[in-house]
Amino acid sequence: MKNYNKPALSINDQINLLQSRGLLIKDINYAKSVLEKLNYYNFSGYTYIFEDKSNKRTHNFSNKTTFEEVFEVFKYDIQIRQLLFSCISYVEIYMRNIIARSFLDVYNNDPFANYNLVNYYNVNSEIKKEVLRSKEIFINHYKKEYLDYPKIPIWISVEIMSLGTLSKFYSSSDKKLQTLITNNMNLYHYKYLKSWLFAITEMRNRSVHHSRILCRQLLNPPIIPKNVILNSNYNWNLLLNSYLFNFIVTLEYIVKVSNIYTELTLPIINNLYDMIKHISENKILKNKPLISDIGIPNNWNGGLFFI
Repeated sequence: MKNYNKPALSINDQINLLQSRGLLIKDINYAKSVLEKLNYYNFSGYTYIFEDKSNKRTHNFSNKTTFEEVFEVFKYDIQIRQLLFSCISYVEIYMRNIIARSFLDVYNNDPFANYNLVNYYNVNSEIKKEVLRSKEIFINHYKKEYLDYPKIPIWISVEIMSLGTLSKFYSSSDKKLQTLITNNMNLYHYKYLKSWLFAITEMRNRSVHHSRILCRQLLNPPIIPKNVILNSNYNWNLLLNSYLFNFIVTLEYIVKVSNIYTELTLPIINNLYDMIKHISENKILKNKPLISDIGIPNNWNGGLFFI
């Protein structure tokens, strides 16, 4: 461990550093205009995609990488993040409702049952923290009107939980509740949904916090089911779990099987596939390691994965 002592770099210093590492900058003024609007630390996250990874990391670029190529990936990443967040928002709204309704069915309409169950002990602590710091009008109203505060009924709890807490709530639930939720969603098995929720949470958080999506594997990858309800022109089992393409396919599967605002979500997913297709055909990015790092299957021709 040591104290951080790196000096702040001017725009000119940033450009000199990039050039010293082998990045080709054809138009210095263009590069300056980009870096004046984009934090260098953010930009450098995209340069990693193009670095030579054959040996120990040196920050040196490979294959005559240009500034324009790095910025092109940044622009794609922004658009993909926006699309993912839009689609995930609909899934998130749906999950809050389906979890609350299924919970009431399992626990005989007792909206406070989770507070009496040991398996929710840690999740209840997170819910309490979120209730206490919430500024929502309905929480302030509940605080003024009811003695139970900060305990709140499940249909209110699901609305103030973060998506991460909601995912933990599901994973902490008894098998009977998880099974009912997945049955109500027309999904095959409760264990799949557990991994999908954590993957969705991770991708949602990356999208919100402006973290890179492209060419970055998921820490909590969605498990690919052995059998699927929908017909497909492709083999889902051949995809790599932790890659972006599999995550998009998983989203498509969930919204189709569970009928989650499909008139809104499927066009977004179509746009995501179009964006991936554009990347694969982009002449500026030709011969770059993007296709394999996104996890695009060789026989994919674009469009929705499932029929």
